[in-house]
Amino acid sequence: MKKKLLLIVVGILLFGGFLFYRNIYTAIGIETDTKVISIPSGLSVREIAVLLEEQGIVPSSNILVRYLVWKNMDTKIQHGDITFVPPHSIAHVAMELANPQGRKEREITLLPGWDIRQIAEYFEKEGIASAEDFYRAVGTPLNERPSTYDMSDVPQFDSKSKDANLEGYLRPDTYRIFESASVDDIVGKLVHGRADQFTDQMLADTNVQGKTVHEILTMASILEREVRTPEDRRLVSDLFWRRYNIGMALQADSTVHYITGTEGSVFTTKNAREVDSLWNTYKYPGLPPGPISNPSVGAIMAAIYPEKNTNWYFLTTLDTGEVKYAKTLDQQNANSATYLR
Repeated sequence: MKKKLLLIVVGILLFGGFLFYRNIYTAIGIETDTKVISIPSGLSVREIAVLLEEQGIVPSSNILVRYLVWKNMDTKIQHGDITFVPPHSIAHVAMELANPQGRKEREITLLPGWDIRQIAEYFEKEGIASAEDFYRAVGTPLNERPSTYDMSDVPQFDSKSKDANLEGYLRPDTYRIFESASVDDIVGKLVHGRADQFTDQMLADTNVQGKTVHEILTMASILEREVRTPEDRRLVSDLFWRRYNIGMALQADSTVHYITGTEGSVFTTKNAREVDSLWNTYKYPGLPPGPISNPSVGAIMAAIYPEKNTNWYFLTTLDTGEVKYAKTLDQQNANSATYLR
């Protein structure tokens, strides 16, 4: 009996492998000729896949999306006029999307926690785009100048104010882009890459909590800068949300650093903490008007799914960077005397 069951399982696996191979490498779209298709910069991965299915290039948009994600090619898709040469199998089309023929490419990398100042400096240093052109597209820090990039086709982000910059809405990752790509093309890739990180379940859970994606990104951006480990981010997330709910100031040093544009330290001075800005979470309770960095997906998950605890205070030690928690202000003061001197 066991032998018969084993044979059935092996048979199912072999059949599944055959179907996988056929769908990826053998099955082709109805289009049989070479075809040039324009891929607009504003399209998401799924919208591109649907377009190619409608044009007869691939037999299934769903399988193409799954293959791109499986192969980690979803952030490497290029835009513009792309030539698709038969055979139009899923694997072949995916390669053409990620590395079109005849166009020079380059690789760019955005690190989790970078803010738009750091991205602007990186773009200018690497010759990707001038800081001014980048700020024109994404806006400037503290919303001194709004973004000009049109996000009306990204429903996940409809909670963002039209007057706000794109801080927090750019996905940190490694991308391949055309050397000739415009700033808007690049920003579109970063924005849609961020949108793709929000699953239907994440959006539903955010909505059930009575929060918006903008609030989640704002909290995640603070968590990214405040603490390092996934566990600490989940714990501090719960601590911050509880403070937020009762109107208690978050007192996040990272928000003060964002105002002053300082880097390299988790601590702030008394004078800096007194600056009059809506981003100053020492001076104003609640969340700042928007994100202070472009957080990792891990920090976003921590913002949506905090780990319940009873702590109200925390600090980061000077020597090891370890996070110490406290339930009362007296305990926090004792920790400060022990670990910050």
